[in-house]
Amino acid sequence: MTRFFFDVCSENERISDLEGSFCGNVGLAYREARQMISQMLSAPNETGFDWTAWWVEVMYPDRTTVFRVPFTTASAAG
Repeated sequence: MTRFFFDVCSENERISDLEGSFCGNVGLAYREARQMISQMLSAPNETGFDWTAWWVEVMYPDRTTVFRVPFTTASAAG
């Protein structure tokens, strides 16, 4: 299994995943990123924070980017 890191990013901010998660392959890492986004979007949002310009950046342990999942893509698919 490979450890992947899932940073939550915008143009001006990055919330770094310092622990990472082990996934069997890139497809499972993609699914985990989508689940993260779904959980974040389903949480109460009393402030009306706009997540549309944010994404999850999935990286290998050496911090090279594997892919990005925009919040808008994940939320559009449900």
